[in-house]
Amino acid sequence: MKKIYRIIGILLLFCLVFAVGYLGCRKIGFMGKKQEIRLFMETNNARNVIKWEADIEEEDAQLIEEHVFGEWKIRERIMELESDNNISTQGIEEMKNLVFIYDKNFVRIDGYEQCTFSDRDDLFLFQYYGGNYGVKLPVYHVNRDVDECDLGGQGDYGQFPKECELVKVDYDLGYDLSLYPSVLYGTRYAGEALYVDSEDKDTLYLDMCGLWELKRCKVVDNTFQFEGE
Repeated sequence: MKKIYRIIGILLLFCLVFAVGYLGCRKIGFMGKKQEIRLFMETNNARNVIKWEADIEEEDAQLIEEHVFGEWKIRERIMELESDNNISTQGIEEMKNLVFIYDKNFVRIDGYEQCTFSDRDDLFLFQYYGGNYGVKLPVYHVNRDVDECDLGGQGDYGQFPKECELVKVDYDLGYDLSLYPSVLYGTRYAGEALYVDSEDKDTLYLDMCGLWELKRCKVVDNTFQFEGE
């Protein structure tokens, strides 16, 4: 009987050690993630010298880390511009070949070449909206006051067609034009204006010569696939 008690005691001690180690690893992982988010927030804000653009807070940095950073492809165009300057039907399909990449240190669009668009008007619109202006060291900004009935705020779009609360995330170079006069005012950058559904980490909405639904993607057998497919 004593032998059985001894075995039970050893098993309980083993379980206790395992539980403590597991909880400790979870805590270390959690704290490491928190530290990573805080470091991104501090680095981003240190780059932001435009005083009228608010620094992001830790909650904003976490939103960007979880909902924006990664590789994305277009699923579909969900809203046209109210004006006549819209990508053609063929251009929509050609836009779907592009990969939008967001990172703490760069933003770029992969897959774009001069021959990407067969219609020169589509090429002009893509470039006009900053398609070939990827950047290094972007400064991210977050705006939680979004009017889903007038997306963009300038009459570009009407009512957002889906039921969700959006958060706007955009980026720039963080330059004060009075200190850096060589930076052109009003320059647009690649995929600079995004809308985030805080309930969905695998979907973004890109405002770029139309409103596009982006889906998070991954590389499988050297080809991009949407997450979950």
